[in-house]
Amino acid sequence: MIADSSLSGSIIFWGIVIVLIIVVGLLIVLYVKRMLLSDDAPNHPAFTLSDLRQMHKSGKMTAEEFERAKAKIIGTTTAPRPPANPPPPK
Repeated sequence: MIADSSLSGSIIFWGIVIVLIIVVGLLIVLYVKRMLLSDDAPNHPAFTLSDLRQMHKSGKMTAEEFERAKAKIIGTTTAPRPPANPPPPK
């Protein structure tokens, strides 16, 4: 009798340990997956075009710097367009 209760207690203990290991492993996998799928860059640019215009007008940046920054902002906020397909021949 004593051996049976010890054995069943051991089985319950190790069953709980295995379930906890599985749950912790699942949480780690979900965390890593979320970190890998998240964007490294923010969704919005650091400066808006309005900010760049104000910096250019106040003399904090040259016209060349303004044009380069403007091109970067426009390039990151606009989605690339698919190439135009010519109409099918008739």
